[in-house]
Amino acid sequence: MKRTLFLIASLSLAASLSSQEIPKGGKENPRIKRPVGLSLNLGGPALFASVSLDYFVLPVLNVEAGGGVWGYYAGPKFHFKGNTKKNVTLYIGVLATAYPPLPGTSAFYDVGWNVSKPKTHYYVYVPIGLNNISKNGYTTSIEIATSNAFTEWKVPIIFSLKFGYHFNKN
Repeated sequence: MKRTLFLIASLSLAASLSSQEIPKGGKENPRIKRPVGLSLNLGGPALFASVSLDYFVLPVLNVEAGGGVWGYYAGPKFHFKGNTKKNVTLYIGVLATAYPPLPGTSAFYDVGWNVSKPKTHYYVYVPIGLNNISKNGYTTSIEIATSNAFTEWKVPIIFSLKFGYHFNKN
């Protein structure tokens, strides 16, 4: 219930901030000019390495989905100061993650060992990070995150580095 309320509050805040007037003239907002991005992630919600696709629905609201070595994920990220022309923004997100059983783990269950049947586990991943979209479209991000999966595994936080490219809208 708390997670649902947090998600609703985050999206409401994003919608209200996006209705603010966007500055005009001079340099363009990189989140408006280049809304679609493709990235390689080291660490993060899929733990080791993953590829993700993201889209700025609004300059302050980014939706990301990806999959990797172990797991897949999707969810929104709110970019503070996303309505400005700055290349670097601070963001916070809430992503749903899924970790399927590792290949071969069902073999122990199948031969009758006293182990539980492997299944996909679902968790919530909450990152806080810095995102930079350069004027030529190259993107870098660094984030620190927590998840109920990590606390279950006795790891309080995880780091992530992201390298990618945001495509020009035109």
